[in-house]
Amino acid sequence: MKKIFSKTLSIILSTVILLSAVCAANTFTVSAETTDSMVYPGGEIRVTYSFSKDSWSVPCYFFEAKYDSNVLEFENVENHWSIPPMFAPHDGYVSVIASSAYGVEVKAGDKLVSMSYSVKKEANINSIDFGFKHFELYDDDYVPLDESYVAYSVEVLSRGEVPTTEPTTTEPETTEPATTEPKILYGDVNGNGLVNIQDATEIQKFGVGINTPEVGSDLFELADVNDDGRISILDVTCVQKYLVGGYNDTGLLGK
Repeated sequence: MKKIFSKTLSIILSTVILLSAVCAANTFTVSAETTDSMVYPGGEIRVTYSFSKDSWSVPCYFFEAKYDSNVLEFENVENHWSIPPMFAPHDGYVSVIASSAYGVEVKAGDKLVSMSYSVKKEANINSIDFGFKHFELYDDDYVPLDESYVAYSVEVLSRGEVPTTEPTTTEPETTEPATTEPKILYGDVNGNGLVNIQDATEIQKFGVGINTPEVGSDLFELADVNDDGRISILDVTCVQKYLVGGYNDTGLLGK
């Protein structure tokens, strides 16, 4: 009898360990009343992005999180991290950016942001990609951290109402042709030929007195993107707005 009980307990523990390993993967899980992954018009879901690994210091991040705009409508972003982000919704993805002159230590499980969506049509959320269209994450030494450092989970807040009519066929997605962005001069303070989150962080350091370039120098002109004769948080904000898109007051960036 003891052998049978011991073997049964071993099987149960193995199953629990296996399920824990699956939930820890860099994918999403469904948290709702049931394990049903179907949602319907009027429903609501929330996608939460979190750190999945420890890091000694993270000063900034910039990512574009995908979603299916045929099925979902973006509602809002809720911040969980110590550095407040700037965000902008687009068709099929949401841009989120946050930067600081000094990085903060993060632990696996620390949340970044949550994105809420309303459901427009019946769908299986297991078939929706909430991954990254674009991803940038660095430590204080400007060492890039890959996508394995961030995981996401999906919570079904409400499933909506099941349609009484026959479900309509899903329209095929159309992909916009890729366009090559022109090289940017203003804001490119690290000289890599483009403006990114690293430039925003470097300009923020200039603004607080870290390695600030001399007034009138080429580097000073590159960092003074709003052309007010000084380097400040206003220039950082211009870069952040330019990166997430959807803003007009971005100074000389793109010119």
